[in-house]
Amino acid sequence: MHHSPTEQELAHSAVTKAVKDGRLRSEPCVVCWALPTAAHHPRGYDEAHRLDVVWLCARCHERIHGRTIGPLADVGFREMRTAAKMTIRQLETRTGINRGRLSIIERGVAPTEDEALRILAALQVEVVPKGDAA
Repeated sequence: MHHSPTEQELAHSAVTKAVKDGRLRSEPCVVCWALPTAAHHPRGYDEAHRLDVVWLCARCHERIHGRTIGPLADVGFREMRTAAKMTIRQLETRTGINRGRLSIIERGVAPTEDEALRILAALQVEVVPKGDAA
């Protein structure tokens, strides 16, 4: 008996194909810079977001799925933001999270899972598909 692939299976297949044909590139973990990494879909698996991924190592991926992610300060939020050359104001624009809340999170208050995922997605280095590079 054949089953129809789930949205998750279709998203994983789309990422695998995009990596193989060069439209996406696996990168170090956006949280701790470890390798190897796997694609995490912070916006879900529906067709419109299948290639919207952040790269996470197994440990950080498990923490996010397990809803055990602690304060982003514990995993280098300030360092990640600085490395991305992004101000709190720019991060506010990209995430939709109020600057005051971002400052509190940066000082060590645990973000909600949604906030953590939005911050990680905003700090992710964007991969430019082949042929689109300037």
